[in-house]
Amino acid sequence: ISGSTIELRLMKRERNSLFAVPVSHPGLVGVPAIEDPQLDRSLSKLVKATPEQVLQNVLDRERSVLEAVYREEKDTPEAVFITEAIRLLEEKVESCALESIALATNPVVNELTEAVAEL
Repeated sequence: ISGSTIELRLMKRERNSLFAVPVSHPGLVGVPAIEDPQLDRSLSKLVKATPEQVLQNVLDRERSVLEAVYREEKDTPEAVFITEAIRLLEEKVESCALESIALATNPVVNELTEAVAEL
């Protein structure tokens, strides 16, 4: 938008780290979890989450945004693309739900998941 203010921040990334943080930030020790209340999502593109958390925190938000856009744009030619995005999102929801069921019913996967969560 013309006339808007842009904020630039000097960032740093430790050697062998995946995370860039502002120079004044102490840095990220490990991969942050999505339920962490102190999580600054702008600092990480990788976040630990369970399939249920992905459904609640990501896919439900995407669905509400797409449905709002569709309500505004349903009479335009772009509505076809929005409905396709909604359909693809439903496939992601189904896949995430199936993965959640598989994790809940497989004891070996549960053990691996717990071991990774401890890292």
